Amino acid sequence: MRQELQKVSAPPDLMTSMSIGWYFGSVAMTAFGAIALSAGLGAVATGGRVSWASVIVGLAYGGFGLATYAIYHASHFLGFVAIGLLAVVGSVRALDRRRKA
Repeated sequence: MRQELQKVSAPPDLMTSMSIGWYFGSVAMTAFGAIALSAGLGAVATGGRVSWASVIVGLAYGGFGLATYAIYHASHFLGFVAIGLLAVVGSVRALDRRRKA
């Protein structure tokens, strides 16, 4: 993307601002993944006790995926929907099992 912006002579401050956003997005996605993974591992270790963190992360991923797919119609964003569904469905099933126990 940086090369394309350079081709159209985008101002350096625009490229810097966009880079910061991309880097932050990467860090945030990694943090979300770590939160969901630690919640899942914690659920395994405690016999199915799941925090709401995985549900929140799953809703964020799924919501982002649906919104961006609706706008851009790029199938890449359906991956976010799938990740979100996996996190939410897994968490809700674990929470349901905990309520029944």
